[in-house]
Amino acid sequence: MKLPRKFTEYAILIIIIVTIFIVPHFVSSFGIHFFIILTMYAIMAIAWNWVGGYAGQVSVGHAVYFGIGAYSTAIVQEMFKLNPWFGLLTGVLVALLFSLAVGLPTLRLSGRYFVISTLAIGEIMYSLVMGWDFVGGGGGIYIKKIFYSFRSLTFTNIISYFYLIFAFFLLSTVLTIWLENSKLGFYLRAIKGDDEGARALGVDLRTNKQIALSMSAMMTAICGVFWVNYASFIDPESAFINTISVRILLMAAVGGTGTALGPVLGALIIIPLTESSRVLFGSSGRGLDLLIYGFLIMIIAVAQPRGIMGLFNRLSKPQKIDQELIT
Repeated sequence: MKLPRKFTEYAILIIIIVTIFIVPHFVSSFGIHFFIILTMYAIMAIAWNWVGGYAGQVSVGHAVYFGIGAYSTAIVQEMFKLNPWFGLLTGVLVALLFSLAVGLPTLRLSGRYFVISTLAIGEIMYSLVMGWDFVGGGGGIYIKKIFYSFRSLTFTNIISYFYLIFAFFLLSTVLTIWLENSKLGFYLRAIKGDDEGARALGVDLRTNKQIALSMSAMMTAICGVFWVNYASFIDPESAFINTISVRILLMAAVGGTGTALGPVLGALIIIPLTESSRVLFGSSGRGLDLLIYGFLIMIIAVAQPRGIMGLFNRLSKPQKIDQELIT
């Protein structure tokens, strides 16, 4: 008996999730660090997929929400000496407000015009933060770790950081499954397929796209909040640079946009490539990951525009038999 495609996809996703949770318990601290990076980027790819994959609004400046989350919590914690959990709420709230402000003009656009607008917003934010002395300019902000506890989001052992980011990974996965099976997800797919047709049927295009963008912004900001507490430092180069945005987009594209499993598969491919090039070539390989990304984008565009999941879906469809050959 042939299993439903969604059942198979969710089953594979569960196996990957369980594997990601188990393996870090049997590797070194560097291995755990690798899985933290992998899980964090998987979350951001999942979040990007909500707006880029389901709604069809391709953002190439999504790092801006990562940076907003990181800088908001860094300011709250280091400059105002407030609790990191308050910093988390602040980062998510600021990202939400920023997505609403950005969505108002940009969600009126479509296609290449929306893409260009997100790229411009990312570059503007990078330049603003780089020249803003209040947030340290190009020097960034350091977070002093004084107390080590769950309450302060700082831990003495690295595996605790993995547990925290893994919890957010589970949250993003659950939200994706909910989205796929909700009325919102149906509306977003309709908008992506034929926005004018969806509008004619009474679907509110801007409201539904704004909900997807805001959800994506908040989840991406959570990753920024996590990262600044994990790394104890944030600067424009590690928060707002467009390399992060390209990496997130590429993960979803490689795995397959508009699917629950695709962004996770993409992260499992892109992050090992990125981290291995960094380990093998060090500073001399700076920019090598961009060459790899460009090469992968060309391959995907030519060979498999729908990514790995598109290939999987194509192969899983029953082949039609030519009746003339039988007779």
